[in-house]
Amino acid sequence: MIDDMFLSQQAFLYFKSNFTSDFWIGLRKMDNNIWAWTDGTELEYPNWGYDEPKPDMNCGAMAFAGGKWSAQNCSTVKPFVCSLKAENLNLGN
Repeated sequence: MIDDMFLSQQAFLYFKSNFTSDFWIGLRKMDNNIWAWTDGTELEYPNWGYDEPKPDMNCGAMAFAGGKWSAQNCSTVKPFVCSLKAENLNLGN
């Protein structure tokens, strides 16, 4: 879930240095036309590019060039961002 500018910038910088295409960010348009994250949280920090989101597309991706979001076809294969809450991580000690 990218819920602020800092996380958006960090995701963009990571993928910019490791990939050359846009990537999924876990954002999906729900049946009620509200955009929400995979955990069900409604979108509060939008970072859509110009003329986005497209009304006929249902999943959100971040553009490699510029870091803005776009709505795209959900069945397109792309790299993706995922995250875990820190308390769910087992670091060994």
